[in-house]
Amino acid sequence: MSASASPATATSAGTTVTVTVNAGGCPIAQYEFWLLLPNGMWTLARGYSASASLTWDTTGMAPGSYRFSVWARDASSAGTGGTAPYTYDAFSAFQYMLS
Repeated sequence: MSASASPATATSAGTTVTVTVNAGGCPIAQYEFWLLLPNGMWTLARGYSASASLTWDTTGMAPGSYRFSVWARDASSAGTGGTAPYTYDAFSAFQYMLS
């Protein structure tokens, strides 16, 4: 599984960022997007859905380092990792900078 952003690793606040996921080998994948804010708090950006992309509107967001964690699981799976209700079959994470 891999996740990436466009623009790639950094941008200025007010820019729209698209996060895209690829979970090869998962026939009916669902994706959940989490975002770690610069203040250390995790926030759910979007709960499980079949959409492999997330549009993040950074308008009004504070400058700093953010971390995306994208979870994937097969639609027929309760998840093999994590603790209910926060379960996944695979995940990918990356840092993102806003200026």
